[in-house]
Amino acid sequence: MDMTLVQGIYTLILMIGFVILCVWAYLPRNKSSLEEQGNLPFADETQPALEDDAHE
Repeated sequence: MDMTLVQGIYTLILMIGFVILCVWAYLPRNKSSLEEQGNLPFADETQPALEDDAHE
């Protein structure tokens, strides 16, 4: 088996995996859970207090 053939097969497997991952990520049934997971980094943030008097 030639090394070029092995590299070609490896590249093909990675491309197929990438396409499957993209299709899975854009399926409508996954939208709500992926949006929830995407907002997790912002869950700890608190809203800054409005300080109208400090700017006057």
